[in-house]
Amino acid sequence: RILMKTLETDQELLKGLQEYQREQRRTPEPLYHPIGSVSHSQRIQNKTEFSKWMLSLDPTFFITFVFNRKFENQNVEQVTTYGNQKLTKFHKYIHRKILGRYWYKYPQEHIVMVLFPQDIKTNLHYHGVVVMENSKRFPNKTKMFQEHSYRIWNTNKKLQTGCRDVIVPNGSVDIQTPECSNKVSRYSTRKQDQFENYEHYFISGYK
Repeated sequence: RILMKTLETDQELLKGLQEYQREQRRTPEPLYHPIGSVSHSQRIQNKTEFSKWMLSLDPTFFITFVFNRKFENQNVEQVTTYGNQKLTKFHKYIHRKILGRYWYKYPQEHIVMVLFPQDIKTNLHYHGVVVMENSKRFPNKTKMFQEHSYRIWNTNKKLQTGCRDVIVPNGSVDIQTPECSNKVSRYSTRKQDQFENYEHYFISGYK
């Protein structure tokens, strides 16, 4: 019950952040950054709000997803869409591994991930946090997450149909227990004030 109440509060904070972003687009400041219609001060404010929100989540892990590949297509929107699709697949597979075949029936047990892409054009990777806790029904969630994340991220297997099931075969995952949540939130969002990073993020685990 405590976890559900916490997630409800966090979801309200997220909705508030998203409403702030919409309001900023509706009422832009008079002076704009030369490379886009969103001012630098707006992007700094966006970065600050995300950092505060992440800090409020009390993260279980600091996590980094690395792709270890170069993209011929340098379109930021397409690269981040690709990255988010891979993270969505990982999210599904790790839940199935930890919670079982019918993982979607236990929304209260879902893992929250808040991630931000960095070095999008040169070395795509995501930094962020994982929020989860063991429960009476699933007492080994955190241990299983640490044990199976790397292998699932590297998924590359042939299916009976002849097709291949692939996430990021050459990628890597680094999972750490955060020593300081403030440092983790600031480090994960440190590039959110850059134009190509603005409004690019991955959030899972909220319903």
